[in-house]
Amino acid sequence: MAVIDLMLGVVRAVVFVYDVLTYPVYTFIQQPWEAKTRQNLGVVHQTERNAEAIAFRRDKGASEIYQEIIVRNGVDTVSKAFNYSVKKFGQKECLGIREVHGIEDEVQQNGKVFQKLSLVSKRGPSFQKVFNFCYEYKRYWMKRGRGTPICDKIVFNKIRSLLGGKMDFVLVGGAPLCEKTHDFIRTCLGVTVVQGYSLTESGCTGTVMESRDLSTGTVGRPMTGLEVKLINWEEGNYNVSDTPRPRGEICLSGTPVAKGYFKVDSNTKDSFFVDNQGKRWFKTGDVGEFDSQGQLRIIDRKKDLVKLQLGEYVSLGKVEAQLKTHPLVENICVYGDPYKQTTVALVVPSKVHLEALGQRLGKTESFEQLCTDSDVLEAVLKDLSTTGLSQGLEKFEIPSALTLCPDPWTPESGLITAAFKLKRKVVQRQFQDRINQMYSQKRPSSP
Repeated sequence: MAVIDLMLGVVRAVVFVYDVLTYPVYTFIQQPWEAKTRQNLGVVHQTERNAEAIAFRRDKGASEIYQEIIVRNGVDTVSKAFNYSVKKFGQKECLGIREVHGIEDEVQQNGKVFQKLSLVSKRGPSFQKVFNFCYEYKRYWMKRGRGTPICDKIVFNKIRSLLGGKMDFVLVGGAPLCEKTHDFIRTCLGVTVVQGYSLTESGCTGTVMESRDLSTGTVGRPMTGLEVKLINWEEGNYNVSDTPRPRGEICLSGTPVAKGYFKVDSNTKDSFFVDNQGKRWFKTGDVGEFDSQGQLRIIDRKKDLVKLQLGEYVSLGKVEAQLKTHPLVENICVYGDPYKQTTVALVVPSKVHLEALGQRLGKTESFEQLCTDSDVLEAVLKDLSTTGLSQGLEKFEIPSALTLCPDPWTPESGLITAAFKLKRKVVQRQFQDRINQMYSQKRPSSP
């Protein structure tokens, strides 16, 4: 059986035995559990398919679902099923996923309207002080297993209500979750946030945190039926002998792992291998480390690593993840030229926050004009440099120049995937002229 992955803009087929596709559902669910699901990943994502299957198993038996749709509503074709779904669910309000504490419409240049939730920073200074105090107070006691009903009543129940008020569990598996974001979601929504790690090639199995685990930055321990090991990656200077934690490329083995790539023997040979004990392994391309508790942490990505002119290695994905914590950044792509000494960045700015920065600088231009204003560009670069240093980045990792891109990056534009992952090569090709200019002038720029 083949699962088609369209996330990277190409058709990629992974060969599975059918039982492998149902394996993660079997291992995750052992008893009925009343629940509802709300997803953000595209349906082409294998993790999303399994999350839906798990939710169906918890909510009601499959026979009950089919009985409701087919028998009670006369749905007996794909077309009727689609029309039934639109009629029942199509008018539900979309709350957005970006920020918290109020809903607003943001009209794009192409006429599309993004509905998003606004940050606490838009409220008055008095409310910000109350929120910050309640946030730190609740975070402190949550890590000690205690509740904060007064803070919840004053602040956090209002945030929970934006998502229905009944959410109690969040599963994250699209990409490594920033530790601050992990804490923020858990504190503001009062939910259990579990982070996992898996791939299409492993049938959506890998590692997952335990629900009672209150740590951050980890993707948990291996799931039942799967083995995880690290192997040396000499080019990136990651070795299993590293101290205090062994580091290396993550490899997976076990029942759920695919047999290979469908009719692409070269890729299968590069990504799968058999060890001297006859065990088959899949090389993920991700770099991880095991902590003292045996939990896996994702620390790098092989294809995101670039070696600069003076020999320093820069993980582009790591730099992007840290700079994304700044509220000015909606999206970012960091680029490193092996023949240059620094990196540069393409940034999609938050319209609200960039306009606020412009007001502080005494600028009255439009959003598009602010993206070309040299004072604004220098201020943004300075802010991002400060953020990068505070997040532990080295100076050579922080971009020395940036471009502000006023148009959003969407799946329709082809710059990100359906799961909102960056298409790095596509972005690079589209903005290559701007990248060359940034390196030639070594100062902030705009398209």
